[in-house]
Amino acid sequence: MDIVWPNTDSDVCDEISDEILSQVELPQEELTESGPMDQTEADDILGSGEEVVPEASDPSYTDPDSDQSAADPDSDQPVIVTDNQPPIAATAGPSNSDDLQVFVEKLRNKNTERKIKQSGDRFVKWLREKQGENRELIDIPPNTMDQHIGNFIMNYQNNKTGKVNDIEPDTLSDAHRNINKCLDRAGYGHNLFTSPQFKLSREVLAARRKELKSIGKGNKTNNVYH
Repeated sequence: MDIVWPNTDSDVCDEISDEILSQVELPQEELTESGPMDQTEADDILGSGEEVVPEASDPSYTDPDSDQSAADPDSDQPVIVTDNQPPIAATAGPSNSDDLQVFVEKLRNKNTERKIKQSGDRFVKWLREKQGENRELIDIPPNTMDQHIGNFIMNYQNNKTGKVNDIEPDTLSDAHRNINKCLDRAGYGHNLFTSPQFKLSREVLAARRKELKSIGKGNKTNNVYH
């Protein structure tokens, strides 16, 4: 039995290929076989492998030598401080006597100031209520002030118990010292510890301390606000 093969004429195959290519409508030159790709063409497709440095006109360009500490003021990012920044100028100190006085006042011990004020207020209240003395401290003559302070020390009481003997010897000394500070700040001009005009009040203080020690006082922690 004879086998009949299909027509394999090369002309027929060429006609079919030409028909298919004409339908695709590609330029004939793109279908021609080209030689090996040169380096320029390879770089266009794959990249050259070298780092691409943006130009200064590019908005994303950042100069690597620029100071990175100059941060955007509207940015939430922390500012990087470099060693090249100039030192911060020292804050100027008090410039006049008023500023110096304010500076000293702020540095005073707050607890000490509170004690001085309480002793002064207690003494003034006692003068008003017990002695009928309504003059300002600075206006009271030294001999009268000496008597007032002596009487105040003699009748100094424990605030809680109301007893004159229920206090510590140093409590009286602290009260006397704080009154002296109050008078000094008021500009009184006399020192209770050294002025001859206040000898009587000093003697009263010494006698009261001796009396309190004789009854066993003086072994407790000092508290000027008994």
